[in-house]
Amino acid sequence: MQRALATALACLVLPIAGFDAAGSLGNQFFPAADRDQFKIQVWMAPDTAVTRTADTVLAMEEVIRTQGEVLDVTWVVGASSPPVHYNQIRNQDNNPAYAHDTVLASSPEAAKELVEDLQDRLSDGFPETRVVVRAFGQGPPIPAPVRLRLEGPDTERLRVYGEEVRRLMHAIPEITQTRASKQGGEPKLWLDANEEEARLAGLTLGQIAGQFQTAMVGSASTSASPNKMALPLA
Repeated sequence: MQRALATALACLVLPIAGFDAAGSLGNQFFPAADRDQFKIQVWMAPDTAVTRTADTVLAMEEVIRTQGEVLDVTWVVGASSPPVHYNQIRNQDNNPAYAHDTVLASSPEAAKELVEDLQDRLSDGFPETRVVVRAFGQGPPIPAPVRLRLEGPDTERLRVYGEEVRRLMHAIPEITQTRASKQGGEPKLWLDANEEEARLAGLTLGQIAGQFQTAMVGSASTSASPNKMALPLA
């Protein structure tokens, strides 16, 4: 009480210092994780074979390993990556056109720099792919930093509108990649078999379809006995 003015001024030091320090804080509620790892996701065309996807990401790996700060590269092709961070989204199982890479850098600071550099290098070097290089984040899992949602009764029109929105977004320099959940289907080959001639040959349309399935894809068969087991063949 004898030094009321000095006491009041001393009490203001911490609040003022707090307001001054707040200006240096990021404006993201859940910032990126401070770790020496980051992820690379690659999408090819929907009808791409898994072997083509694997060849492409191996070519990408040569570019990634030229960076001196990269210590290790781990690819998973055709499926989601095993979780290495608590909020990873795993929704790409059985997708031959997808690959996921976990990159280990020499330090968290190097990982942050590599995310920005590799996004540009891989996007420019592999234009036939959709590449997203991102740091691991905190908080609930999100598919993308920015997300737009279109609703309507017609699936085909939603797909068209989604592609139009993507086209407009690509005109923004700060946007590196976009992806729509509704995409065009895989190419299809339609066979018009003569049902009468097939019946004369002793075949049904289902049997003809089965022959094409076996010739192009293969068939799986299993059997088991007490002493042996047959494994699926394709």
